[in-house]
Amino acid sequence: VINYFEYTFSHFVPDDEVAAIFSEAIQGEGGYVVPPKNFFRELMKMAEEHHILLVDDEIQAGMGRTGKMWAIEHFGIEPHIITSSKALASGLPLSACIYPAANDYTVSGAHSTTFGGNPVACAASLAALDILQGGLIENAAKQGTLMAKRLQEMKDSYEIVGDARGIGLMQAIEIVKSKEGKEIAPKIRDAIVDRAFKKGILLLGCGVSGIRFIPPLSINEEQLTNAMDLLEEAIKEVM
Repeated sequence: VINYFEYTFSHFVPDDEVAAIFSEAIQGEGGYVVPPKNFFRELMKMAEEHHILLVDDEIQAGMGRTGKMWAIEHFGIEPHIITSSKALASGLPLSACIYPAANDYTVSGAHSTTFGGNPVACAASLAALDILQGGLIENAAKQGTLMAKRLQEMKDSYEIVGDARGIGLMQAIEIVKSKEGKEIAPKIRDAIVDRAFKKGILLLGCGVSGIRFIPPLSINEEQLTNAMDLLEEAIKEVM
């Protein structure tokens, strides 16, 4: 990816025409893909060498879901800008663009917002932050370790589970036709999701052939174990 950016800057788009690079710390709709540990360090280094801002999209991965407030914390960098929404106000309409005061505008722009600063949404966000910092972030890390263990066991045990990945309570498995070829199998994935729904688990696909697992951060070990047991039953029945 870094080489692709460098090639683009030298052949197609001059770096002084690029304002920012946007990236999710963990890819969301694209498949819950976790980048290599040093990826963001290299991306940040390249961005700063070219005087380009690095914007971290935490709308799906942030707010404690990965066992840290922001998913980017797992990769040891501090981006220039963080965007947040969704869990920021626990479902009420609120979003935020977070950056150091030193990066603020010196001159006011022309853009405004109709719903900006909504007091009810802001109050909900403050309450959500209090609850998160009261133990839910730690619980996401703890239960995420258990979830990762169970999903890895399923990967090791079943031919159609080609990969298990994620951090905290943001994890996924990839459904394939066989481990040998790792050919994607969206129809099998959909059958597992349907079978799990009939057992009482509401799942959602991600990427082309993945199944994501994003339970409430308040989930306990008994609930998580029960969900993983039912998921495993669904996989067995579809095979």
